[in-house]
Amino acid sequence: MRKWVHVLLLVLMALSGPVFGSPNYWMQMRLTPSEEVTIGSTVTLEVDVMADTWFKEPPRFSDLDLPGARVVFEGSKGRNLHITRDRRRYVGLTFSYRVVPATPGAFVIPALEVTLELGQTEQPVSLHTDPVRFVAILPEALAARGPTLMANQVNVTQQLKPNVRELAVGTPFVREFSVHAVGGEAMRMPPIELPNPTGLAGQRNSPKISALTNQRGQVIGAQRVDAVTYVADRPGSLTLPAKTLTWWNKASHQLVETTVPALELVIHPAPEVSHPFPVAEAVATMKPRFKGPLPLWGGLLLIVLFGVVWRKYFPGFWSKPLRWIKGSVCVGCFSPLYLRWRALCLLCRRRVDLLGIYRLQSHLRCSPHRRGAQELVAAAAYRQMLAQGLAAYYGLKPNRTLARRTLCISVFLLRKQAIDRVDSPSRVLPPLNHRDESSRASSSISKRSV
Repeated sequence: MRKWVHVLLLVLMALSGPVFGSPNYWMQMRLTPSEEVTIGSTVTLEVDVMADTWFKEPPRFSDLDLPGARVVFEGSKGRNLHITRDRRRYVGLTFSYRVVPATPGAFVIPALEVTLELGQTEQPVSLHTDPVRFVAILPEALAARGPTLMANQVNVTQQLKPNVRELAVGTPFVREFSVHAVGGEAMRMPPIELPNPTGLAGQRNSPKISALTNQRGQVIGAQRVDAVTYVADRPGSLTLPAKTLTWWNKASHQLVETTVPALELVIHPAPEVSHPFPVAEAVATMKPRFKGPLPLWGGLLLIVLFGVVWRKYFPGFWSKPLRWIKGSVCVGCFSPLYLRWRALCLLCRRRVDLLGIYRLQSHLRCSPHRRGAQELVAAAAYRQMLAQGLAAYYGLKPNRTLARRTLCISVFLLRKQAIDRVDSPSRVLPPLNHRDESSRASSSISKRSV
């Protein structure tokens, strides 16, 4: 029984693949389309790699560089093959290149080197493809045109954001165009010229370009989205014009126009803005943080800082002004005008104060060598008015109103050089300190007795 099992296994292994010797492998390639193609169309180069054993590593292809065309290696994308050839079962993978010619003329795809690492082999093996030729032409209809979209099928749609037909003044809205090109190239999709409405300028947004794939994830084309943002500035009716896109159909080899319709909008006047919260009442009820523009401690701090900085960097700047201010204050305080005003203020109190008259008299007293007749008359009038005022205030029948008036008149009669120190016995006012006068008199009597 065991012998028959071994025989059956040997037969199955012989049918499934080689048991002894090196494995078999081969390669084939296809170019679609193989004839003339239009500039911008896609040429697909497919390479099938087959072997009757397993692959240790994925096949490695040499670099393909084709001047005047853009080449994209798409890989296998999981496309497995199972083929029976000469009673042998082969397994393999399909690899593809996408070639997009950009200039007219003949193109030659050079031979490609493919490196394989197969089972039952110790060293990698190499295969070479045959060169492939194709021709790219530029149709006469596209010779006089600029960049044109080339595809097998194009679908153009538009969308309005927000999707309403009635807007208010000042409301922004976006008009968006989407172009889906089956069989088109994302890098060769030209920008869409978006028309502006009459009397309204828009701002173009950045375009969005991406690949178009099917349900299996394979790239079947490209899509581009262009948008413009508008802002309605006046009420009335607004018409967004239609847009026509001209593209080249690679299947029928002719120009096709696809048009999106115009849009009609109605712009209403801007409504009155009402605040959801009583902002004015809230602001009116808010209490200020400080009663004044600057608190007292802040002002004092600024003054102290200013004084410290000024004293450090400008120590002698205020010396002369301060001396002048002090001198001016001293001169003003001892001026006859100020002393006379101070004497009048003291006399006008509820109780008459003669201190101001004493200060004024002591300031104006001098000892001139010569005195005129007018000065003597003024001195006599001053003494008379002063005596009458004192008598009216301190007499047996006092009259304070008359006394104040008479003393005030005596203040105005007091002039410089009207009083002489020599006339001290004849002065009317008693001395402020009687002890000094008595000590002076006793000292004079003692000197005479001696």
